[in-house]
Amino acid sequence: MATVTVVTTTFKRPDYLRKALESLVSQTFTDFKCLICDNANEPEAAELVAGFNDDRFEYIGRPENLGLVGNALAGFRAVTSEFVVKLDDDDEFDDRFLELAIGALREHPTAVLSFGDIRYVGPDGDFLPNYHAHQKGFRDAIPHGYLRPFVDYVLNGGVSLNAAVLRTDSVDWDNLNIETASAYDLHVLMEAAGDATAAVFVPDAVVRYRIHPDSDTSRRLASQLRGRIISIDHAAASAKAYDKDLLERHRVEASVQLVRDLVRIGEQDDARKILRPSLGAAVRPDLLRLAVLTAIPGKIAGRLADWRLRRYKDTLPSDPNL
Repeated sequence: MATVTVVTTTFKRPDYLRKALESLVSQTFTDFKCLICDNANEPEAAELVAGFNDDRFEYIGRPENLGLVGNALAGFRAVTSEFVVKLDDDDEFDDRFLELAIGALREHPTAVLSFGDIRYVGPDGDFLPNYHAHQKGFRDAIPHGYLRPFVDYVLNGGVSLNAAVLRTDSVDWDNLNIETASAYDLHVLMEAAGDATAAVFVPDAVVRYRIHPDSDTSRRLASQLRGRIISIDHAAASAKAYDKDLLERHRVEASVQLVRDLVRIGEQDDARKILRPSLGAAVRPDLLRLAVLTAIPGKIAGRLADWRLRRYKDTLPSDPNL
């Protein structure tokens, strides 16, 4: 049995998939198995995998599209190795990623996962320095090495499942909520971080994470925020020990962001439903302003929300590649 299983989900992106698998072939740590889980079940992907002539690669074509989360969780649930890591079909590992990440877990046997840094690239693989500089701020505040607990770093965006190797038994893969949608990464990390478990930050372990021009549409962000709230609620209701005040603070922040996005796309009724529990939990000026926005006719409220978003984005670094 291999030491680590790489779960790669793919859907009609053979050119990216080839690069992802090439980054695996280049790993200095070679004792791995890769499950290529194809939601499209296309001959082109199967032939691409077979073309590597590498018995560490196992192609799994889904007879029916299981959706993003269903495909990923089916892959994770099939893992029997000691460690597991995900590699999206449009991402790539640096050559020493597995070596450094697994080495850190061997050195710290009480840690449930190790994670590395991320290098942000555009659709063509070009480095995005401005985007990288902005996102890297989440990890600059994290001490290198052993961290216990680490749930705060997860909620603050400093830990990415795309750049983490987990002990497979640190997560109950059958207990994950498929409704977290594109936020299932956070859901997995939150499950691993329960009961004040430990992690190891290895900044030299790098993953190249691809940013697409349509990554930040309002509807996509709203879906991610809904999933984030579901993940936090799942943690709060579990038998695991979490800092409940920390969870509540992040739930309110996610609710605020979600309400803003819902107002922008004219979904006032949903916005009011999301906002109501947060208003009961805390009295804050921004919540009261949002409550007013949800009561204003959709088009006017959307324009006001867009104006506030533009003001915010003007303070962020821009990147001509996005």
